[in-house]
Amino acid sequence: FHSGFPWTQEVAALAHNYANALPSMTWMPTICTSAAIRALDDFIDASPSCNSITWGSDCWAAEERIGALLAWRHVAAKVLAGRTADGRLSRSGAEILARKLMRGNVSGVYGLAAEA
Repeated sequence: FHSGFPWTQEVAALAHNYANALPSMTWMPTICTSAAIRALDDFIDASPSCNSITWGSDCWAAEERIGALLAWRHVAAKVLAGRTADGRLSRSGAEILARKLMRGNVSGVYGLAAEA
């Protein structure tokens, strides 16, 4: 997996020390939601920039894509809500980070067209 499951803390350490280590959450929310929540929290804390954390469904069938997207939204919402509730992130900061995590970071990392 792109995020190193089950060794996600090692990926967080690599992302902390190497600018070219970009943690991708692809497959994590689909395979193990609780591990994905812990990993995203670690990646946000350890990465020098939240702009390097990406996600993609990597699925063939439309049904898989929808399920993967719902799992990813759940993971991102849990992490951002927790950070907002305990004061580590403002509501406006959570909204900005949510946009980055849902599409903005992938566009930036892979040079895709900007959001419409």
